Amino acid sequence: MVTGSAMTFRYEDSVNSSTNPSSSFDKELECKLSQFSDPPPESGSSSPQYCLRQWDSLLCWPPTKNGSLAIVPCFGEMNGIQYDTSQNASKWCNSNGTWDIANYSLCEIIERVSQDDQYEATGIETTTMIYSVGYVLSLIVLLIAVWIFVYFKDLRCLRNKIHTNLMCTYILADFMWIVMKSW
Repeated sequence: MVTGSAMTFRYEDSVNSSTNPSSSFDKELECKLSQFSDPPPESGSSSPQYCLRQWDSLLCWPPTKNGSLAIVPCFGEMNGIQYDTSQNASKWCNSNGTWDIANYSLCEIIERVSQDDQYEATGIETTTMIYSVGYVLSLIVLLIAVWIFVYFKDLRCLRNKIHTNLMCTYILADFMWIVMKSW
């Protein structure tokens, strides 16, 4: 079982990555330069007492005591994707003064639907509803018309047979649209 303490750092203490490559470079440079302001490791002991400040391409991990867990807020965005900064990333400082692999599992993507996408989705739903009502009404009226032509024998003539066949094709087209939309 691993025992130790957790060291939580303020958001300002960590340096987060951004989507802009130059900004990421600036954050990395800031992290590397801040190493000079860190106190030097004790030279009297055989093993280091701290894990040194480290940049891991996403966050700047501050100096942390051996056997402790460093916790810093998640990065704001990476590759243009927004992440939840209210959660934390963690990284274990081993007893020999080396860093373990960082745990970013709590850094989750923020799902944002833009207003344009929302309006577009609403427009598509409205259009689909109008089409559905139109096709259903068309199907009902066509079925009634075909029934009238078939039921009343006095209306049978070549012209009405042609119209009956045409209405049957529209009935099939309406029926297929309704089936495909609901599938």
